[in-house]
Amino acid sequence: DRVSTQSTGFQRLQVTKSMMFPAVSPFDLFVFASHIGLWTAWTLLIRAPRTGSNYEYNPYSAILNTELTKFLLTVCYVFFVNKENGFSELQKIAGKWKQGVYFAVPAFIYAIYNGLYYHNLTIFDPTSYRVLINQRIVWSGLLFQFFFSVRLGWNKWGALSLLLLGCALNQMTENFTLKVSYGDLLMMAIQAFCSSLGGVYNEYLLKKELDMDTNSKNMYVYFFSILLNYCFVVYSDPRLLSPSQWYNNYTPTVFSLILFGAICGLSTALFLKYLNIILKEYAHTGEMFLTAFLSFLFFGSELNGRILASIALTTLSVILYNRAPSTPVHAPIKDEPKEDDSSTKV
Repeated sequence: DRVSTQSTGFQRLQVTKSMMFPAVSPFDLFVFASHIGLWTAWTLLIRAPRTGSNYEYNPYSAILNTELTKFLLTVCYVFFVNKENGFSELQKIAGKWKQGVYFAVPAFIYAIYNGLYYHNLTIFDPTSYRVLINQRIVWSGLLFQFFFSVRLGWNKWGALSLLLLGCALNQMTENFTLKVSYGDLLMMAIQAFCSSLGGVYNEYLLKKELDMDTNSKNMYVYFFSILLNYCFVVYSDPRLLSPSQWYNNYTPTVFSLILFGAICGLSTALFLKYLNIILKEYAHTGEMFLTAFLSFLFFGSELNGRILASIALTTLSVILYNRAPSTPVHAPIKDEPKEDDSSTKV
């Protein structure tokens, strides 16, 4: 059943066929499908209420409201789980602030990521965005190899080459010229890099083995995200803080994208709890196909052979990348001795 061994730098992850193609329950299928649907819907909702290349509302207020909603939903969850001692549970979480301060770093990274999410959707159509954001796999490979001494191997580098080819094909015209500027592609690359950097930092936090559950970690991330986005609003456009401007040009669609954005963040934690990180990469490919179809249906976005070929190449690269093994740089490139399955950490 064993296919390969991937290293996260701090523990060995045994990747088996059952992880890539596990036996799933109806609930697992619901989690998988709803994750794809939620993230696709959020992308399309951000794209919808727009005039030309400008949003009719202020995206920074939408980002801050999304983080506030995430925080409030998490607090509500604490009270739901701890019906009789919700306040004491919140006090326990607040008492772990010395460990919680570590989550200011990913909050800062994801604040940049969210800002670029809105910016890049003014440049790229949703389908192209979904293809290009997969550059994060390239950045993750480079960062893990640099920081955690993980050798990707020729198979993984071949998969990454296919991914870059798919991204290039997506942004090429029939005359083999770029549809956008190099600056626009740089902004997309920075967003993908932020996504990968956040993952690398989470691996660093795993090594520290903080005495915090997932809910507590999320609360600190959302708390620092609120502070950072608030500071950015104060610095960039303090007029937004007035009640008359904060919800200016908000429509039911904008309120919906705020709610969907908050639920998307929570759905990722649910996905990783019941499924695994490999299936999450496959979910990204599902988002590409669903986004392409719905964008064509609702926005009249282009859907031709070149676009479909770029999606197919990206999908193939994701499959090949997750099937190929990673090896620590200082480890010999040979089959490892068999281990007792009961001692394997996943």
